[in-house]
Amino acid sequence: MDNERRNAPRIEKTLTAKYSQASQCPSCWDSTTIKNISKAGILLNTRKSFPKGETLKLLIKIPFDPFHWLEVEGKVIESIGNATRIKFASLSKEQEQLIRDYVEWLIKYNLPKRR
Repeated sequence: MDNERRNAPRIEKTLTAKYSQASQCPSCWDSTTIKNISKAGILLNTRKSFPKGETLKLLIKIPFDPFHWLEVEGKVIESIGNATRIKFASLSKEQEQLIRDYVEWLIKYNLPKRR
């Protein structure tokens, strides 16, 4: 899964998240963890593989805003076993800025990042 070229730095940071399949059960949430995050998307631990292009609803807990869940949708780019790569489908400017600020803060303090 690491052979894809990326335009945004990814941070290897475990975050709390929830996901649901928008097409099948949008209110059925599975709890999980995120393996890495960038302003463009995430690598998510999932209970199963999803087809490419599947839309997932996501709730992400960003430590910069610990009392709220960041609610977004994403498209599955690749899903192998329990690792699912997701590209954010539509972030508001505020959501994108929150993620960007968090990633930049982690980079500033030299936490592991990947390109």
